[in-house]
Amino acid sequence: MRGKVMLSESQIQTVLLLFPLDSLADLTCERLAELLHVSPAHLSRFFSSAGGSTLEKSVRKIRILRGALAFSDIPGLSVKEAAAKVGYEDAKHFSRLFKLTVGIYPKEYKCFLQACRNSGNPQC
Repeated sequence: MRGKVMLSESQIQTVLLLFPLDSLADLTCERLAELLHVSPAHLSRFFSSAGGSTLEKSVRKIRILRGALAFSDIPGLSVKEAAAKVGYEDAKHFSRLFKLTVGIYPKEYKCFLQACRNSGNPQC
């Protein structure tokens, strides 16, 4: 298959996870395709044929998970600040998506992280 680039979902997720946190707001299909050295059409077709989620849903999931990591990395980070870091202007919208993705609201997640840090458990 000369000239055709084959993608895997793990390659795409790796690129999304490595994307700079403060630049996630600027992440578009075109930008991701550029980083993967494929056309935007090829990238969209890959997601359609993979049968999993759409490109937009995958990007949203990574943005939310990167927000969760930001809470771990930056103690004291507010929900509004985390939302802004991953490209959401509306903290309430970010909170709803966080709940759908992670299973709990960001404030609950932050309380969990704080309790974990206070426990002295090295795995936290």
